[in-house]
Amino acid sequence: MKIACLCPTYGRPRLVSNALACFLSQDYPQSESKFLILDDAKQIADQDGDNWHVYSASKFPSLTSKYAFLVDRANEWGADAYCAWDDDDIYLQWHLSAHVEALKINGWSHPKNVFSLFTGRLHQESAAGRFHAAIAIRKDYAERIGYWGVSKRCDYDQEIIRKLTAISEPGRPDQTRLPSFVMRWGSTGANHCSVHSTDPNSTSWYIDTPITEPGYINKLEPKMDQETKEIFDIFNA
Repeated sequence: MKIACLCPTYGRPRLVSNALACFLSQDYPQSESKFLILDDAKQIADQDGDNWHVYSASKFPSLTSKYAFLVDRANEWGADAYCAWDDDDIYLQWHLSAHVEALKINGWSHPKNVFSLFTGRLHQESAAGRFHAAIAIRKDYAERIGYWGVSKRCDYDQEIIRKLTAISEPGRPDQTRLPSFVMRWGSTGANHCSVHSTDPNSTSWYIDTPITEPGYINKLEPKMDQETKEIFDIFNA
């Protein structure tokens, strides 16, 4: 199964380097996976890696329009499925392979539990109705819900989960394995949109998003930050 990881980003190139490092650490075959990054802050140059690509662009009107762009690029590559991939969270090595196992049976995949650093220490919490960044969707199911659409609601992530749940219950990538998604909440100093806005119709989280990290990257290099290294070390021990 060819699975495309979709990473829309704005104003945080260092976190993108970390997200890329997580992707390149996956145990799923690289020939069957692609990491697609859309940077509409123009802080990262348009470039190709062996199985990843950065698209540098002017600012998009909404986060869902960024996903729509990335889905089109994924379909050009021939994707069978899509995996949401936030720039500010941690994805452990078995994330893609666990999703693909579930997607072979189910139209979409979402863990029952995720790891969280909300308290400052790694623990598990329920993913019920939350954590869009931990989902994967098979192409036929994505077509049925209109992919990511062009919603300007800040709760678009919960809307997508509701639409998918109306079709079927998800496959559980953590049914036979530990969770592979780590929600970092505020430890990166960057806002999660669902945390940043409380009004479902708010647009401030993508219109007024600040440049969190200064600088420009001409050549993107995968590099784990210290927190990610520490989390990976726990499971590599």
